[in-house]
Amino acid sequence: MPELEEPVFHLKKGEISPILKTSGGFHIFKLEDRIEGKPMEYQDAREEIVKKLKDEKRNESYKDIEGKLFKKYEVKIYKERIPTSSSPLTPIFTR
Repeated sequence: MPELEEPVFHLKKGEISPILKTSGGFHIFKLEDRIEGKPMEYQDAREEIVKKLKDEKRNESYKDIEGKLFKKYEVKIYKERIPTSSSPLTPIFTR
């Protein structure tokens, strides 16, 4: 979350942040340790980039197929039946 990056980034080891308000609520952070980043090995970076690009391509393909299916078939989404993140997930079918 961009609104948390700046205040949290500047914390010193052992320091506690002020109360930070975001759209997700209120947050307090304590920096226990900081590990400096280091450059990745070429092969590790390559594998990570290839995986990310494949994931993006797959997601684009899914969106494309979904769009075509929604145009071809009449689709009705019952949003009131979709559980919210705060409600527990319950099975649709029970035995």
